[in-house]
Amino acid sequence: MIVTYDEAARYAHDAGFNDQQAATMAAIAGAESDWNTQGRGDQNLSKYGSRGLWQIFTKVWSPRDLGVSNSTQWDPVSLAALDDPETNARAAKAVFVKQGLRAWSTFKNGAYKRFLPGGTKYTTEGGGGIGGSGYGPTVGPQILPDLNPADWLKGATDWLKAGALRAAFFIIGILLILLFLFREAKRA
Repeated sequence: MIVTYDEAARYAHDAGFNDQQAATMAAIAGAESDWNTQGRGDQNLSKYGSRGLWQIFTKVWSPRDLGVSNSTQWDPVSLAALDDPETNARAAKAVFVKQGLRAWSTFKNGAYKRFLPGGTKYTTEGGGGIGGSGYGPTVGPQILPDLNPADWLKGATDWLKAGALRAAFFIIGILLILLFLFREAKRA
């Protein structure tokens, strides 16, 4: 089932996120699953992958961790529960409490911003929201290209630059340690 931005925000709010967090979480759900409650991802990374609106990663979280069931192992019933948007929102809240927004790669890399009001994957067509929720106009997934190649290239170069900077600091640190050790050995 595809939900709207407003519906995702309402699920997040009902799960315990404040208004601002719910708005951000709705955009994260758009970026993670295109607001598809049965969204699947990371199938190559674990047996069950990531599931639902907020792409809860089943390799990291157990049903018990997320309040889905008392079991520590995923089974068909607890996996199916993650397809329920209310359950997935509560699971997302449990993840948020333990890891914050940075638990979602689409928050860390900024992809969620395209799903916020005014973003390229957000539309104002469809009126003023469902039931006056206050989270913005009704929206659903659109057929738009994901990031264009220039965006991907910029992201890759930024990542490489950050990695190169960390590597440079690491090498400088090692050189300083070696210099210190060399000087101490010369003194002895």
